[in-house]
Amino acid sequence: MSRSQAPRCAATAALRAGAGKLTIAAPERVASGLALAIPEARVIALAETPDGGFDVSGCDALAPIAEGVKALVMGPGMQDKTRSVMFVRAMLSMFSAAR
Repeated sequence: MSRSQAPRCAATAALRAGAGKLTIAAPERVASGLALAIPEARVIALAETPDGGFDVSGCDALAPIAEGVKALVMGPGMQDKTRSVMFVRAMLSMFSAAR
């Protein structure tokens, strides 16, 4: 499954499961394609590493919505293991209410 297909499948599943509002945080390279594929979702493009992994600085773009998030799905399509671990740790501390 490609990096754009994985978050699209997870987002579609969330909508089918009854998610009210859906926000997709995706790598810059695939964000616009996801926005076109799932127009009912808000898509936020996150900074990437040169290898295509999530850059931990991308968490800053999500800070304004962190407090209102009730559920969080992470992982589909993550490529760079080392950087992904740093990204996930930062996200978990930011989205503590969604745990």
